[in-house]
Amino acid sequence: LIINNFLNRNLKTIEPQTLFRNLSNRSGINVCGMSSNWSKLKAKKKSKKRSKKRKAPTESIKQTKRRKTKQTINQTLKPLLSTVDSLRNIKWDNTSPPNALPSPPTRNMKRRNVRPKPHVLPRHSGLQRNERYLNPEDEEYQAVLEDVYQGFSVVSSDGSDWEYEAAGAFKDLSSDGIFKYDIVQPSTIENQTATYVKRCVIGDEGLTYKYLGLRVFAYPWDGSHATETMRAIKMLNVKMISMTQDELDNYYDENIQDRDRGSCNYNLTLINEMLPLVEPEGKEPPFPNSGRAVVSWHQDTSLQDYSSVAVFHTVNTIDDKPLTKPWSVGMRVIYDKKTPALHVPLPSGSTYFMLDTFNHQHQHVVLTGDGLRYSSTHRVAVLIPSTWHYIREVAKEAANILITCVDYSNITVKILRRLLDIHFEIEDEWLRQWYWQGNNHATRQDYWRPKIEQLQIVWNNLETFSYEMHQWLLANPSSELLVVFKEVTSLRLDMRNVWKQKSVQLNNSQHLSKIQGEEPVSGLFPIKGDFESLGEDLNQVVKNLKRLSGTV
Repeated sequence: LIINNFLNRNLKTIEPQTLFRNLSNRSGINVCGMSSNWSKLKAKKKSKKRSKKRKAPTESIKQTKRRKTKQTINQTLKPLLSTVDSLRNIKWDNTSPPNALPSPPTRNMKRRNVRPKPHVLPRHSGLQRNERYLNPEDEEYQAVLEDVYQGFSVVSSDGSDWEYEAAGAFKDLSSDGIFKYDIVQPSTIENQTATYVKRCVIGDEGLTYKYLGLRVFAYPWDGSHATETMRAIKMLNVKMISMTQDELDNYYDENIQDRDRGSCNYNLTLINEMLPLVEPEGKEPPFPNSGRAVVSWHQDTSLQDYSSVAVFHTVNTIDDKPLTKPWSVGMRVIYDKKTPALHVPLPSGSTYFMLDTFNHQHQHVVLTGDGLRYSSTHRVAVLIPSTWHYIREVAKEAANILITCVDYSNITVKILRRLLDIHFEIEDEWLRQWYWQGNNHATRQDYWRPKIEQLQIVWNNLETFSYEMHQWLLANPSSELLVVFKEVTSLRLDMRNVWKQKSVQLNNSQHLSKIQGEEPVSGLFPIKGDFESLGEDLNQVVKNLKRLSGTV
């Protein structure tokens, strides 16, 4: 009866597969004569068996790779037959790494990334549609600030002693020649340019900060290499941490009710020295009657997720000229054409904050005013792979492998790739970045100079290893080793061509006259010491490898 009723109602419109499935569910009998309940029970048992087999991973993929690599090294490499004196004699700086910062919060990540809803101005607003920005004196300013720009706040100067001490430290940094123009690459090599402002980075020992393709080596504000001026900047940093914590306590955001806050344990500050710009310098003013953009629209990068940013700034007169036009910043919501931007003048000695998720959802711009401006932007920079302690351990790993690596016939693909990857990283991310910034920069970096020399020694030995491995592969072509060596060497060739193009483009540009003695040596770095090398031009080496592998 059930089957007949079902067929009469559904046979004309239902598909065969759906028909048999529904028949089984209604009658308890499937097309094979087996009870559908029994089929469900059997499927349930299978799913239980499968679930039992799935075990939660006890270690990450990187940890597994490292463990297996160490096991492979111990099993395959022969005992030590000879030593590499240059590697054994390296006196590594064994200072402990900076205190680990709390890991970024992981709960409710989807809610954290929800962008603020657009704030559409009412029709009776006096703001013209083509302007789309608000000043603090505008009627709608406070409503838009509280609605869409939560996390942005400004604290005015109160004339405290720490403000005068910080302003004095900025002047000392300038007189010591610490500030310099950076050569950065916002997008393509053709757009490579010098910054409109001079900068320096000061922070925890061994930190670097990378932005727009440039790795900036931080001057330490503590330890034996820190000057009194650097220590004064650290005291300013402590003050910024305290002020940010107070702002976070007063900050309300529905996205942080059930999750942890981002960090404000600032581990470095990027300090800018800015002169007023006149046309055609800088970018076009983003707002009517505002100054030209010294730093165009951007978000701060290379920071710990959802960390806060604090910016303290002072303005000094130039040739006793009055300060009639204040420096200012602009704020806008990313990918939002309805919400107006904010134009916020900043009196000298004021501090502004971008708290928690604000930097992820908004951009800001710095607009020129009267006088010489110093701004100290305190940040929570990422630690890996941007510290000396990280690259030191990587270099040690390569040195230990090279010391025991005698018979190339026993080298595995994993060991070869690891050595070549380290060789690539030291050259591209550290040595070339260092020499790119010029001799004046190197002479002032007492903390970093001996460490770069240690990396140079490891690189020299890795270069010798690459040369000998190339010669060995020519005589003993191995399919697996040859593929890996050709792949990484081709990447090195591409990387070196990029640095050459950057050097040529810079030498042909107008920015050399601006950087005044801070011009980079070149995209290349001097090869020091007597050792065998593949040479700077890897074209012939790559051709030989392609010929051996039959890919020419």
